[in-house]
Amino acid sequence: MDLNWLRKPQFPAMRFFGKSDKIALTGLTLLLLLLSVASVIPRFGSGSLPGGDVGEAPILVVIVALLIIAALGLAVIFLRLQCRALEIARSVDNHAALHDPMTGSANRRHFEQRLEQLAGDNTPSHSLMMIDLDRFKPVNDLYGHAAGDALLKDIATGFGRVVGTNDLVARLGGDEFALLLKDTSVLNAERTALSVLEFVKKYRLNWQGQRVSVGTSIGVIHIDQAGLTPTTLMAAADEALYAAKEAGRGAVFSAHFASSESDELTFQRIDAGTPEPESSTKSHLPEDGRKQELYGVAMASLQPKIPNYQTSRMGSRRRHIVSQWVMVEPLTIGDELQPGVKMHELLEDAAAHGDGGADLARWILLMALESASRLSPTALGRIGFVIPVPARAVATVPDLADDLMRINALAHNPIRHLTFVLHNLASMYDSPAIDKFHYGLHSRGARLGFEIRASTLDVLAPLKHAPYDELHLGRELSKNFKAGTSAYAAVEALVTFAEQNNTTVVASHVDNEEELRHLAMLGVSRFSGPVVNEPKPLHDVLQSLAKTV
Repeated sequence: MDLNWLRKPQFPAMRFFGKSDKIALTGLTLLLLLLSVASVIPRFGSGSLPGGDVGEAPILVVIVALLIIAALGLAVIFLRLQCRALEIARSVDNHAALHDPMTGSANRRHFEQRLEQLAGDNTPSHSLMMIDLDRFKPVNDLYGHAAGDALLKDIATGFGRVVGTNDLVARLGGDEFALLLKDTSVLNAERTALSVLEFVKKYRLNWQGQRVSVGTSIGVIHIDQAGLTPTTLMAAADEALYAAKEAGRGAVFSAHFASSESDELTFQRIDAGTPEPESSTKSHLPEDGRKQELYGVAMASLQPKIPNYQTSRMGSRRRHIVSQWVMVEPLTIGDELQPGVKMHELLEDAAAHGDGGADLARWILLMALESASRLSPTALGRIGFVIPVPARAVATVPDLADDLMRINALAHNPIRHLTFVLHNLASMYDSPAIDKFHYGLHSRGARLGFEIRASTLDVLAPLKHAPYDELHLGRELSKNFKAGTSAYAAVEALVTFAEQNNTTVVASHVDNEEELRHLAMLGVSRFSGPVVNEPKPLHDVLQSLAKTV
């Protein structure tokens, strides 16, 4: 309910009462004047002065009495106005004391009062829902606090539409909300939780040309026992919320007390969640018999060829100059019956397997090493390799960096310059696994890159929360690239990010010279795509590069 009108210097209700009272007072005054005049005029007509006779005194008494009555009426009107103003002021103060000023939802004080009331019922049947917004902090970091405030207002309004009129929506602080569902069954509470989850999943904030989204994790506890304290209930709902976050966010977990005499909790996932992934063993092999191959794209560089250095026990030692880079791309070759499968599709399919695509990442590196083994150590030392990795594999297999670097170290002809680029980062932008993966690569001289395919929050969030060495711009950002477009502004911001962090910006799948020219003017340093070279089998690309380095 919008109560901003109550805060105006003059309330509509006061204006209404003031006008009617003034009309009544004016009418009363005119009536008294008419009565007074009517009683005095006949005296003038009789030729005698009013008050010249003792018998005329009662008329003056009547006039004085009527004036006193009028004064009392005026005093009553003013008292009514003051009482009305006090009532409205008290209402405003009470509302402000119990509601969040930004979203209009109940505040923590109001929530705790209502929770205590519901928990005190003799036969309660209520539900408490604790809600945390996922990926909210990057909204403030990337778009500013004004965008974050607008998002919170919309989210609170949406929660109000999902729950019933007797239920309470409360903002406890930051991006933490709570719902109190009064007189509800377990089934209805779970349905409400799923409705909240679906609402947040579909919600988008249109902010300065960008569509900003967040996720949510929810913990639910049903209040069906007398004697449970608010502290116990909130702790149980918080534990259910933590279980939802541990499950990978975007989940709803309910908490249940093992018995009426025990504080031990059990947890159950309400939403369906992600289907159990299948095994990823040899996931790089197409099931229909089509051939899997590794292609490569030679990249163009606008940077001068500067030597790289690596720190060792003996101090800094000079390494070979990286004069060429090749982007490695796994492909499934099509036939007459089945079309081919490109790299992004393969990475997304592999991410759904048991190890999140780690098996595919190992296979790509092994095949790259097999092609690299045909080069001389000197030629190989001047070529850098860009290897794609599904981001989910990093979280699913914590030691993936060690596995990949071990595979490279044990090869007959190891690759000296490796950059592993993580694809589809949205679901794990703040995962500690990225830090560990980055450290595992850096400690052995390799680099970490992030693929950025759009300018939305989901793909930009990792830039504030995880370390990286390179940003790889996907085709979605370079297509029809020119000044004045949203992609241009996004790339300009990304280049600024990169300069601040002393990292490299790479553009892949650039189609024409105009796109390349605009990207180069902004500071992009490496390029791949049809404007530079077409994909070819990796061993052919390496043989060609070996002749030029």
